[in-house]
Amino acid sequence: MATHWLRNHSRYAKKLCYSPSTSTFTHHDASELAEADRTPRPGTWTKADGRIYGISPSAQGPVFFCEGEAYLLEPDAFSVQCARTEEDQIHFMLTVRGEAVIEVLYTPEQDMFFDFFDDDDEDFFEWFSGTITNHGFFELHTRD
Repeated sequence: MATHWLRNHSRYAKKLCYSPSTSTFTHHDASELAEADRTPRPGTWTKADGRIYGISPSAQGPVFFCEGEAYLLEPDAFSVQCARTEEDQIHFMLTVRGEAVIEVLYTPEQDMFFDFFDDDDEDFFEWFSGTITNHGFFELHTRD
């Protein structure tokens, strides 16, 4: 299975080479990559609480990954909870087939490079929680 070059959710110059078959990855700066690998494609990633989290397309649909773990996101088979705490931390939980598989509580970065994000789009988990209700999300992330 081919590797996927994914852009960082908030820092577009940062790329992740993700291998869906092994759920492994390496980090790269866009300037290090061949032109073909710089081309945007569905999928994105972030780093929170010291771990890498992301979304990658697959032939079966979107895959949510966290380092060595990967979960196929089938409609009606998963749910997410995402909320800001009073301390301005973000609590995110991914449940697949009734089992909580990912849970993270972290303080989001405040030094984003771009001013064009809405508050809910700036953070990866808040963006993800809002975009999964869009039917285009599954179509965009279902491909080889």
